[in-house]
Amino acid sequence: TFVPEVRTSEELAVRREMCDLIHRAYGNQLFTSDMGTFSCKLSDGSFVVTPSGKGRAYLEPEDLVLISKDGKCEEGKKPSRSFVLHKIIYNNDPEIKTVIIARPPHIMAFAVTDTDFDARLIPESYIALKTVRKRPFGASYQQPETFIKDISIKDPVLLIENDSIIAVGTNMLNAFDRLEVLEYSAKSLVQAASLGGEVVKISPDEVREIEVAFNL
Repeated sequence: TFVPEVRTSEELAVRREMCDLIHRAYGNQLFTSDMGTFSCKLSDGSFVVTPSGKGRAYLEPEDLVLISKDGKCEEGKKPSRSFVLHKIIYNNDPEIKTVIIARPPHIMAFAVTDTDFDARLIPESYIALKTVRKRPFGASYQQPETFIKDISIKDPVLLIENDSIIAVGTNMLNAFDRLEVLEYSAKSLVQAASLGGEVVKISPDEVREIEVAFNL
């Protein structure tokens, strides 16, 4: 552990924005109880992460935990158990500045069944999510070297069977947007299934047009 010498203005601003988004995530059922991990990387290579065992609805900026560049934890605080995975993801792709691990109900329906999630629903879904791969339970901890190759800024969302969804971004807001779009899209698919008709996806030609237009 270590004792931070001083809270920089950058760190203080990140803590406030993280709490705002965490409370929003809780209100939108993206986080539940003390489940859901959120972190943001600072310019010096350290990062701020959610604590373990504290309700997401009531987190305050001072509750968040600073992790040093070399992986040491802020003294007197207990980070989320997945903070090591966050560090591995940051080390693997310098463009990633935010990592979110969550278990929202509609996308978890795809995590606990053999149904694949396809983001080719509306242009916004595909632009934000691209291809959402699914990996087996435990992959993020048992095979981290292989696992981290599956998530990057180019492939920013990953679904872990019977576990969670991981979303990353170049900043807090675009990682959070991906989580929101993912859950909204999954909810649309779950509700569409009750209509009994076949879901009409964006065609391959239309996907190519989107990729060219938005430089994907």
